[in-house]
Amino acid sequence: FWVSLILLPLFYWLGPACMLHDGTHACLSQHAWINSALARLGNFHMSAFTWYHQHVVAHHSYTNIRGRDADIQAFDGDEHAVYG
Repeated sequence: FWVSLILLPLFYWLGPACMLHDGTHACLSQHAWINSALARLGNFHMSAFTWYHQHVVAHHSYTNIRGRDADIQAFDGDEHAVYG
């Protein structure tokens, strides 16, 4: 169905993607195990381990610094610019 091309990304972003992002930032619960479990439930597009190292560590260590922030390179289409 063509409507799924619109609805799937929208609902994925509002559900599992938020669980991965917010879970790895410890924003969903005061309990670490709940944040970890919800992050792992939301990791359909990327493993929670990789997300944690690329986004939480690499992005938040060098937020918005071109050449150092892994998220900027990923959005520019050059994911290898930071790592190799």
